[in-house]
Amino acid sequence: MKIQTQDLYHGAVLTQMTEHPSFTALNKPDTLYGHYLVNHETRLFVKYLTKETSSWNFKFSLDELQSIQK
Repeated sequence: MKIQTQDLYHGAVLTQMTEHPSFTALNKPDTLYGHYLVNHETRLFVKYLTKETSSWNFKFSLDELQSIQK
């Protein structure tokens, strides 16, 4: 299995989260990449941009939007 650039960014986020004293669990609520369930109650979508001139605008797919609505 090849490690992709996005995996490095997601790994950095997840490492920081797991070091926090309130962290207890991390699960995958569905098959969407970058979608996590933290401490059995908080949904988290991890996104990243590599462009230095980015204005932090992220695009969400229809599947991601439907998952957020749930």
